[in-house]
Amino acid sequence: MLNVNEVYQRQHSNPALYRNPSEGVVDCLHRNNLVKALYTAKEYDEENCRFDRYWNDRRMGRAPTIAETHGHFSFDYSDVDAATCLANNHEAMDVQECKPPEWKLFG
Repeated sequence: MLNVNEVYQRQHSNPALYRNPSEGVVDCLHRNNLVKALYTAKEYDEENCRFDRYWNDRRMGRAPTIAETHGHFSFDYSDVDAATCLANNHEAMDVQECKPPEWKLFG
């Protein structure tokens, strides 16, 4: 059953079964209208590399939050469909979820 699930997930976000994960991601982003029609796998790779360099230069010692990815990609990294495109094409989403501030009833 796990093998069937794996194949289903891959085909759901990558029905053309691209071998290059970046091509699968971009095709999925296009099908979900999350990027402009002319957006390419090369552009995605460039954005990803730029963001990696930017983040590594900051030497934060932790994964970035989704909010910290804002403006570095041509798509909204926090969008559920974008996350599905990335995850199902085995692209790492090395980001932390944004957590709301802890609510303290008595201050």
